Order: sequence, then structure tokens, then C-alpha cells
Amino acid sequence: MSEERKIAQAMAEERENRLQDFMTFMETEVPLPSGGITYSSGASTVMIRPMRGIEEDILTNQRLVRNGKAFDMILSNCVTNWNGINQDELLFGDMNALFIAIRSISYGSDYNVQITCPECSYKNNVEISLAEFSNKPLSENPVNAGSNLFEWTSKDGFKISFRLMTSKDSKAIQEIERKRKADKFDNPEATVTDILTQVIVSIQNPKGVIVRDKLEIQQIIKKYLPVTVIQQFTNFMNEMRPDFDMNYSHECANCGAVTSIQIPITAEFFWPTGR
Repeated sequence: MSEERKIAQAMAEERENRLQDFMTFMETEVPLPSGGITYSSGASTVMIRPMRGIEEDILTNQRLVRNGKAFDMILSNCVTNWNGINQDELLFGDMNALFIAIRSISYGSDYNVQITCPECSYKNNVEISLAEFSNKPLSENPVNAGSNLFEWTSKDGFKISFRLMTSKDSKAIQEIERKRKADKFDNPEATVTDILTQVIVSIQNPKGVIVRDKLEIQQIIKKYLPVTVIQQFTNFMNEMRPDFDMNYSHECANCGAVTSIQIPITAEFFWPTGR
């Protein structure tokens, strides 16, 4: 490389560093619902910045939205410091908390949604404040601090070792659904069996026989494991996992019926009306 090119490159790097420093005042520290207990770094917070024009370009790219890459790219771009956390190992609940935080510092906490009443079909236009919601913390400890591995034992003696859903697991589930859509399945959505097969590490029966092979775990869930055990386990996992609590109760303006919904995080979530 010539001396002139070295000088030009050094000047470009210096300019980029100045621009980055100029925008660091807009960074925000976000606490994670998990408290960081499943990460090897132990980090309980990450730093984020607001979305910019490049992120809006990502969200308007229908191909990226359809294949699920848009949200991954938003996180990659807007998280400025992961504090040692591997993005693929990010817990699904922590990911939700980051999406809420990124949306809030980018457009504000007001979110306009339309809620259709299940009783009278009236369409209620509602403005929700995201500031009303909060983190739902992890309520169980992992087998070892710094690892995403948990254990649960049923009342009749089945012992299940499992991990909480991560960003990587979520992408694997999305890939299953994409393949089923491509193959024109009547119902391409992931099943309970798909999700449990993804997160269960091993199953031990009451006699002490352990199964760790994924295909065998899938068959056990489908054909052998009592449905009561599956229900108990999924309930336990849903109750203990960390998340950002997006449950919202609304009273219909037309008939007065109260509806409880889970606010979805979609591409439209990042496109507030009147922005």
C-alpha cells in the first residue's frame, strides 16, 4: 500500500471514529430479563442505539422480513455493546426486551394497535404505552451459572434436561416453517413437538433410562411421553422463562367485554403511524 493510501485510510478511520463518538450520547443501557445468569460473561445489560435510515431500509425489504433475517439485522446493528454475550445464545425473552427498548428509543413508547373484540367484532383503535410493560425475570436457576441448562422432574419421575429458547433456536424453528411452506403443508406452523425437540437436551424415564439423540427425543415426545407430562413441562417452562411481559387487557368501547392479548412484535411494530 502506498504512503498516500495509508494516509487516506487513516483519515477515513479517524473520521468514522469521530462520527461514532458524536452519536454515543444516544446510547442506552438495557437490563435483560434473565439477569445474564445463563451467559458465560454474566452480563445483565447491553447497550443499544436508536434505529437509523439503514434499519428502516431493512424493515421495508420484504425478502428480509419474510425469511426472518430483518430482526436479526436490527439487533446486530442497534446493539452497540453486547458485553460479551454471543447473539446466537441470546435468550428469546431477552431478545424481546431489546426489541421493545430499541423501538421505544427510536419512535417513543406510544404504540397504536387495533384490537378486534371477540364478542361483538368491533375494531377498537387503542394507543398503548410501552412504558407500562416490564421485564418478567427468570424464576429458576440453571444447573450451573453461566450456562443455559435447566432440569425439571415430573410428579411421576420423568427427568428432563433442557435449555431456554435462544435466538439460534428461534431461527431453526423459522427454518422448519419456511420449508413446510415451500412444501405447501396445510399447516406449516411449528408444533409443540418441534419446539420441545429443539430445546430438550435429554429425557430420563422413572427407571433411569436416558435418551439424548434428537430423533429419539422427537419420537418419545410424539409417541411415548404421557400428555400430562408434556403439559406439566411446558407450563413449567413458560412460567419460569424470562421475558418482557407484553400482556394487555382492554375493555371494548362498544360492548364492554374485556379482552386479554399478547402484543405481537412484527415489522409493523417498528412502523408507528404518523411517524
